[in-house]
This record gives sequence, structure tokens and C-alpha cells, in this order.
Amino acid sequence: MVVRMRAVVWSVLTLVVATACAGVTTTSEVPTEPTTTTLTPGSTAGATTTIGGPTAGIVISGFSFGSQQTVAVGTTVIVTNDDPFTHTWTSADGLWDSGSLGQGDSFAFRFDDAGTYSFFCKIHSTEMGGSIVVEG
Repeated sequence: MVVRMRAVVWSVLTLVVATACAGVTTTSEVPTEPTTTTLTPGSTAGATTTIGGPTAGIVISGFSFGSQQTVAVGTTVIVTNDDPFTHTWTSADGLWDSGSLGQGDSFAFRFDDAGTYSFFCKIHSTEMGGSIVVEG
């Protein structure tokens, strides 16, 4: 019964992910005023940081980080969890770890060096992962 229920859940999740938007937005404009984002996960709970320069966004939705992004060096990527489930945004090489992100929580990381950066969700590592290409 549990195996059958899991198969049904995965079928439904696959259908939702397949029909949902990629959940990725990017902005290449440099804001005239710095953007302020509240970072709530892990050790940054309740902290506020000022983000200047270009930004890109990743929205976690349907157990997915969306499609791969290509950004310029100096871009700050802001990840927001839109799922009702807790997720993390964790670098495969240990550069960043958002800690637990509840629904509506965000985490930001600035990419200062060119390269390809792989990431995953620590909680759902076998199902959730992706990469960001940083050019510059």
C-alpha cells in the first residue's frame, strides 16, 4: 500500500512539474537603488542584507529548482521556496548552504567567479538538483 501510494504521489508531482512554469526569473538591469532582501534560514534568521548589482531569481516549486540559468559574474541569485515543503539550496562544493527554507523563505548568494556551480536540496537530494553557469 505504501509503495503504491508513493507511486501515485510521484505521478501527481511529475504531472504538476511538467505542467508548471519553470519558476525562474532573471533581471540583467542594475538597480539604481540597492535591493533589500530578508534572509531567514539557518544562521541568517531575521537578518537583512543589501544587495547591489544584477540579480537573478530561482523559485522552488513542485520539488524543482526550474531550468538551468546562465548569469554574469557579480550576479546575486535569490532563491525563494514557493513549495509548502521545506527545502535547502546547497552548493555541491560547499560554497553556500541556505539551511532550511520554509514556504516563502529566501536565500541569496553572489557569484563573484566564473564557472559552473552545481547545487541540490539536502532534504530531497535524489530528486532535486541543478546548476548555474556564471560567465564573465
